[in-house]
Amino acid sequence: MTVGVDRRAMLIALVGAAVISFSPVFYVYSNTNPSTGAFFRMLYALPILGLLAFRIRKSDTRSSQARWMAFGAGLILAPDMLSYHISMNYMPTKSSLFCHHNNEHLTHNQLLLSK
Repeated sequence: MTVGVDRRAMLIALVGAAVISFSPVFYVYSNTNPSTGAFFRMLYALPILGLLAFRIRKSDTRSSQARWMAFGAGLILAPDMLSYHISMNYMPTKSSLFCHHNNEHLTHNQLLLSK
């Protein structure tokens, strides 16, 4: 990778991390119940995930078993997301930010291990 491409990728990652880091704050101040918050976060992600799946469908070389494992990981993520939203009601916003980032890293690592 060239330095310009590296910097662009780092800038995209930095902007994405900054946007994601405010999600607990927005949830806490939305005054919704945990299941509603988790449901709509997942619902709003579907169009973006669908677009990404559509773009890479021809270059995807995973086996059927790997695809089913990824689907299973998504099913496991739903109760995990619900428990995360429930926990935000019982802790300060600063602590929920910390839990949110640890939760994302654990889920990302679980998906990497399933490949």
